[in-house]
Amino acid sequence: MSYWINAAVSYSIIISVVISCFKYKRIVHHFRPFVFSLWFNFLGCISSTLAAFFWRSNAIVHNIYFIGSCMLILWQFNQWGLFSKYRHLFKIVLLTFVFVWVIDNFIIGSLFLFNPYARIINSFLIVLMSIQLLSDELLASWQSFWKNSLLLILFSYIIFFVVKILVEVAWQFGTTMSDSFMIVTYFFYAYINFLVNIIYVPAVIWIPVKPKFT
Repeated sequence: MSYWINAAVSYSIIISVVISCFKYKRIVHHFRPFVFSLWFNFLGCISSTLAAFFWRSNAIVHNIYFIGSCMLILWQFNQWGLFSKYRHLFKIVLLTFVFVWVIDNFIIGSLFLFNPYARIINSFLIVLMSIQLLSDELLASWQSFWKNSLLLILFSYIIFFVVKILVEVAWQFGTTMSDSFMIVTYFFYAYINFLVNIIYVPAVIWIPVKPKFT
């Protein structure tokens, strides 16, 4: 039952997806990877639900979805200029994402199982990069927090991936924890997922658009 509640909550991303579809042609290019990540998230929700319903396991969907999300987020960070001074770092982080994911899913574990190490390591790297971009934007921006898409997105990334790390650690190494603790952890993750999806709504609304020429 807890899985299906979490699955239903994850579909709250559809609000941002619909808004982004209407705005897409007017959105400036350097925010489009984020829009693609929203669409990819929604497709991941559908694929995960279908896999759980028909095959009773959606591990392979989650594993593929995770590395895809990492690639899109890294692309977005590159568009925002994170690697403008050190171009080689982009390739290093990209190769690290892929290397860790391959090791975790094909050597340590299996693509058909939920594997924690890639999620923990890659999420940690995303948090570090988000903090760097967030600090730069806070120093440079004059906009209100709730009207600054970049701040909202980065804030959401930090919240979501920090919680993801904690949850993955709890699920992997908390075998001695009680069932009630694990259920609370699961619902806490679902709540954070919902909160982030809601924050994405104003983030999409306030994404800069192309200027109109008269």
